[in-house]
Amino acid sequence: MDVNIQHKEEKPLLHRTDARVRIAYEGATPQRTALQSSIAGAMKAQPGNVIVRRIATEFGNQAAIVDVSVYKDSKALEQFEPVHMKKRHGLDKKEEPAAEAAAEKSE
Repeated sequence: MDVNIQHKEEKPLLHRTDARVRIAYEGATPQRTALQSSIAGAMKAQPGNVIVRRIATEFGNQAAIVDVSVYKDSKALEQFEPVHMKKRHGLDKKEEPAAEAAAEKSE
């Protein structure tokens, strides 16, 4: 996967950097987890601190424009990121204990 950072904008009050990245890939559009690790490597960040906001594929090409937010630490991510984005990335910790309790009751 080829990663090309097109635009970066520092947001110091939110402790993050917003970026627009163009990726070239082969086959199907990569999933968020694959994008997180590739973009984290390009931006020298931890994959857990990268939030993929939008993936816009280009018609007829195997490329996409990806909007991401890269947080400086996980504490800032927890504080500023909306709940629905945390759920998309599997970072919402509030529902995990409820799911585990439901699984234990069914056994």
